[in-house]
Formats: sequence, structure tokens, C-alpha cells
Amino acid sequence: MSFLLNHPVMAGLSADHLLSIKAGLNQPTDTAISNNGDIYSLNGALGMVIVFSKNGKQKFSFGKPGKSDAHLNLPMGISIKNNRVYIADTGNARISVFNLQGEFLRIISLKPVNHSITPVEPVSLLIMNNKIIWSDRKNHQLCAVKIDSGKTLKCWGEKGEAKGQFRYPYQLSSDDQDYLFSIDVLNARVQAFTPKGQHYMTIGQFGVNTTGSLFRPNGLALHEDKQILVSDAYLGTISIFQDGRPMGLLTDSNAEKLLFNSPTSLTLHKDKLYITDTLNNSIEIYKLYSTKPVKTQNNALTKPQPGSSRKNCISCHISWAENDITKNYNDAQVSPVAHQRMCYSCHHGVIIDSRNEIGHKQQHPDIHHHRDKKDKKQNKDKIPKIFPLSTNQASDKSELYCGSCHTPHKFETDSHESLNDKHNNSWMRESNNTGEICQHCHESKLDHVQHEQRPGIGINHSVGIYLKQANPANNDKSNKHYARDKNLHNGLPEEMINAGARLNNKQQIVCQTCHNVHGSDEEQLTTMKSKEAKICIQCHQRHNAKDIKSARKKGVHPVNIKLENAVKINNKEIEIINCLTCHSTHNGKPDSALLVIDNKNGELCKICHEDYNKLINTNHDLRLNAKDSKNRHDKAPEQTGACGSCHSMHEAEDNKLSLDATITHPYKGKEKPLMRDQTCLNCHRKDGIADKAQIKYFSHPTENLILRSDKKEMPLVNKNNELSEFGKIGCVTCHNPHRWSAISAIEDKAIKNKPEKKDHGNVLSSYLRNNEIQNSFCKNCHGIETKIKYKYYHLELSR
Repeated sequence: MSFLLNHPVMAGLSADHLLSIKAGLNQPTDTAISNNGDIYSLNGALGMVIVFSKNGKQKFSFGKPGKSDAHLNLPMGISIKNNRVYIADTGNARISVFNLQGEFLRIISLKPVNHSITPVEPVSLLIMNNKIIWSDRKNHQLCAVKIDSGKTLKCWGEKGEAKGQFRYPYQLSSDDQDYLFSIDVLNARVQAFTPKGQHYMTIGQFGVNTTGSLFRPNGLALHEDKQILVSDAYLGTISIFQDGRPMGLLTDSNAEKLLFNSPTSLTLHKDKLYITDTLNNSIEIYKLYSTKPVKTQNNALTKPQPGSSRKNCISCHISWAENDITKNYNDAQVSPVAHQRMCYSCHHGVIIDSRNEIGHKQQHPDIHHHRDKKDKKQNKDKIPKIFPLSTNQASDKSELYCGSCHTPHKFETDSHESLNDKHNNSWMRESNNTGEICQHCHESKLDHVQHEQRPGIGINHSVGIYLKQANPANNDKSNKHYARDKNLHNGLPEEMINAGARLNNKQQIVCQTCHNVHGSDEEQLTTMKSKEAKICIQCHQRHNAKDIKSARKKGVHPVNIKLENAVKINNKEIEIINCLTCHSTHNGKPDSALLVIDNKNGELCKICHEDYNKLINTNHDLRLNAKDSKNRHDKAPEQTGACGSCHSMHEAEDNKLSLDATITHPYKGKEKPLMRDQTCLNCHRKDGIADKAQIKYFSHPTENLILRSDKKEMPLVNKNNELSEFGKIGCVTCHNPHRWSAISAIEDKAIKNKPEKKDHGNVLSSYLRNNEIQNSFCKNCHGIETKIKYKYYHLELSR
């Protein structure tokens, strides 16, 4: 029974809605039905097939994104034949074969007959006898491949508008005499071919809202009553043809035309029509039934739209066509050419695949994607005039829309290197090789390391850093712009690249290194999750530690630890420490390491380390009495703040105690210091920062002694150099370097007022844990001599 026979009358079709399936679907593009009625939905953005029963209950799924066997890379088409599932794996240029249970069987690699053309991109497939016919989006052709051998038999077609030429062929179908039908998307027609591949007829014509016209045809199905059904991905309608003549639009039982968001494919199984509504993330199931026949002469083709040139313009500028339908949209203030539905009608994979970007997840705020502005900071940046805005007639506000950043009116000669290696930036209003478009509108967020006058150092995460090894021939100043971490000398980590992160063509960090303008999982549009600082960890692996033990080994401040008691930072309750507990990517305090709170006087450290900033304005505050000193990282006290003179949160050497950042000066005296004592002796030595308070005598006999002390009062140091109940006497046993005095009244005074220059305390006050011996374990051995021994511990006479 051929669909190409002439008949004096045509049977109409109507449809009753049976079921809508949405569970788990993400921009599905095609549907296949097994013999028992199971529904196989292809979701390319997920790299997955989701299987439902005929009643719409989810049964199982198979496939995952990737390039290996059993993986799928943005597939577009699916078909079932002889208990085998065939998938047009578009991104992998192959057909993947599974059984009905989702078990991987084999792949059929697809290659063009003419090796001079570009690699193929299969988007739809049709099983005919022992061969597979598939449409090639990239090269505008149809091809046939043998199922058993995988050998390509032939390919036909090329880019163009003549008969047998295509502008993006898509869904395929055939009748019982093996006549082949193919959607020709941008030519807005259906082409029919004989079993030998010769062009036979053209069905439909380009137009809008006229009988027999097609605008953005996608789905194709042949009904048993000889009707050809064609869905329109932009208009949302389904047109019916018979013998190449139009019958009108598919309607429901009330004669109301059926409308969908983005009907990308049609699948017929028995008397049921399965409509894959991609933008609606659903499969709509209808039962078809015949209506009263009508005479053919009442359905003659209408006059075509004039001229190919105008046709190409109307392909996007639909408002220029006769019978303009843009009034159907609620937000009609946006021209159809820049309406997200217009963009999506090409970018959902049939012409170019942007399903990972524009079709779902978080999008850059615009007129189509509003963001809740409640409790949001007002954006102080202004949008330059080079980016046009759309005026919202209801609110009289100018807003961004797709056309603000994008325009199709760029010549091919305007192409240039791009952040996206898949295509150039010819459709961006401005060059975006280094994220310039972002920087135009987010000027306050830009902190480029190579700008001579960097605006607001420390406020924003800097861009412009090279993720490659520095050239030894460069001067020291230039080499400061290169990543110090060896793990970043080969560019971004693979996980970030797979998530969409990009460097510019010079291998420098740009805005798009951390942000995806379209298709992010995060409201902040980050390429990876930011809540648990996952994105930070990718580049700052040196700073990440899974627990306290790992942190100590690395010499970094612990992260990924749960606090015993939650703390509040900027009115936000913190229970688990991660990178974003202390740092803010775009709202850091000026002249800080992107800190959420200024830490010059240890304010941030104090939140968790209570009372540790009691050294402010004391002699251990090196900003007062050692301004010219440098720590191990060549930083002066004024740069590091009070805490950073001695501690480094992320750059301490492996196994350095207390994140020590002081410059090590090996002790040359006669006594043997503990490892923990070395930090103190780095300064309290001859010619050291604290040479006026040299410590010559500090050891205590250990032979035949077992010392025990309350470590909360006077901790001892065990063999692992940890504070302990048992161990040896070290500097920290008697001294707390973060307190001026053990007397609270003196502490308070010390914080409020700078100590007088000659006020170095005395032997019973300066940085002591106890100013008296009541809580001292010393009296257990020294008895009546305890006070003398305690008071003159560092003098020769006490030896």
C-alpha cells in the first residue's frame, strides 16, 4: 500500500488525548515503542533512555553520557526493530545497539562515503529490512548502512534548496512499498524518494499560517489511512497531508487544533500517536480516529511565499510573513526572532545542539528567565548601549533578551577563535574570546591580574592567570601571573572541562572558567556546584583536605570538618567548614584574600578560635614592633595581619605544626629544643626579631621522669609533638602566645590600648597561662621551691 497513489477524496484525522508522561524526562527528542507497548524515551541531555510501561509507569533506564561503549553523547533518534533498540548517537557519530532490557550489544560506526567531507552527525534513523537509513545533520545528506556488517552502502544529498538537496534533514519514515520520506527542516518541506533513492516528490511549502505551509518541520509519521503527519517545532502544530496535498491541522474531538511547546518527533504505533514535546519535557499520547472525508479540490496548495531570499529572512523573522502569529505570545514585546522558542526551534539538536545549555537548568536572567530579586543586592553595573534591551510594556522596564548578546547577522568572515571549540563566535554581538561580553556588563566583578591598576584587589576572584608553566626567561613580575600549583600547569582539570569550564586561547582564566551563562545547575551559574565549594577544590586541590589528619600532613587549614558548636559568620550559621566559610568569590573584603570578614586583627579567626586575637597590640603583634620583618612567604605583618605573621592557612610546609609561617632558624645552642619550641626560637634568639627577649635556657630534665598535667591548664608535649596529658615540658606548657597576660583585666586593657613601649610584662605576667602556681603541676616535685623555679625558669641560676 503506497502513500503516493491518487485518490479523489481524503480522510481527515482527529485525536483524543490519552496520557501525558513527564517523570524524569529532560528534553526528550524521540520515542520508540516495543511490541508489548513499552515506551522508550530518548533523553539526549541525560545521555539516557527511560523506559515506561504502556500505562506511563517508569520501569527502568539505561545509558549514560560519555564516549565509551554503552555511553551516549547527545543522541537524537531512536528506533526499535526485531527486539533491538537502535540509537542515533549523534555526538559519537555512530549507531548504538541495545536489547530491550537496556544491555549494550554493539556499535555501528558511521563514516561518510566521501572522506573529504566533515565527520557525520546522525540525528534520525529508520530500519528498513537489513539496513539502516540515517539522516546526517552535519553534511545535509541521507545514508544507508548494512546492519550486520556496518558497511555504508551509499549517501545522497547535499546542502541546498533544489530537489534532492537538504538544509538539515531530520526525521524519517517509509511506507509499505519502501518509499522513503524525510523532513527537510530549513527548507520547510518533506521530500519523498523511491526505494532506489531517486527524488520522487516534495510535500509542503514554506509559509506561515496558510494551508499546507510548514515553518519549522521536525516530526514525521505515516498513518495507515495514507495520511502524512508533520509536526512544527516552533508553531507547535501538526499538519496533515495526503498524496502531497494539505488536509489542514490535527484537531481534537472538539475540532480545536492541537498545540504543543516543541513537538520534535512523532511516533505511530497501531492507532496511537506519541508526540515527543521536547521543550515541555513530556511525551503526549493520543488516539487517532478518522473523520468525515472531504474533497481534494477544497485543499489545493496556496500561493508560496515569495522568493528564496525573503524566505530565509522569514525563517527567523516570522513577523514579516503574511498572517503574522506573534500576537499569540504573552510576551509579545520580544520580537519572535529573539524569542527563546525561536532560538530553541534550531538549537534543540535538529540543526545545532544546545540542549546542555539553553533548554534547561539555570539561565542568565533575561526576559524569559526571571530571577527572584528578593533579598538580592542591587547590581550597580550598567549595560552598555551596544547590547540592545527589550522594553517590557507592562512594567515599562528595559530587560535583557536573547538578542541582547546574540545576533545572526554576522558574516562568516567575522569568525575568530572562540571559548567554545565546537563553533566560532560569529553569532555574538561582540568578540568574546576572553569573556569580554561578561566584562562589559559586570565591570565591578572584574579583577584582572595584569591590569596596571587593579580595581579593588581582594574583592573579586582574579582573572588573567595563566594555567601553564611560567617561562623561565620572563622577569619575576611577569611570572607572578602564572599558576604556582603544578597541577594547573596543563590547564583546567578534566572534570571542570567536562562541566563546561573554559580558558581563553592564551590559556588564561576568564569569567567562563567558573561560570556557564546557560545550563548551569547553580543559581550563581557556576560550572560546578558551589555550595560545598566543589568548584573551588578543582583548582585549589593543594588547599583541600578530607579531614584534620590530611590537613596537618598538607600544612593547610582543615576543611570538610563539622564544628562541635555551630558559629555565625555574617548572620549565616556555619556547621561545616569549607572554602566558602572564609572566602567569597565576588564579595570579599578589600585588600584581603577574598575573605568574608576583614581579618587584620584576627576577627575571622576569632569566630572559631575564641580569644586567639588577644595578642592584638601586644609584642606578638608584629605590626607594632617588627614592621619590616617577613614571614616564610615574604609577606610583611601589615600584609598578613596579626595572625598571618606566624601562620599560613594554605601554604605551610608539610607537617608544619600550627600552620607555621615563620622563617626557620635552626637552634645553635647547647640545649635540645622540642619541635614545637622551634617556632618560638625562630624569633627569641640572637639577632632574631625578639633578640631583646632571647631564650637561652628552656629545657627540663626528662630522664627517670613521668610528667603528668591537666592539658587544659598546662599541656605537655608527647613524642608526636601533640599537646597531651603526659609528655615533656615545652614553651606551650607555660605560655600562651595569643594572650598578653593570664589576668583578664590586663588582657582587656591590652586590647583596648597599646602597651607602653617599655611594658614588656614581667616574669609572672607576660604570655603566661597562669600568673600564679595554684594550677601548676610543678609543685608535685618542687614543693616549696615551685614559685622560685616557676618565676626564674629561663634564668641560669634556676638551672
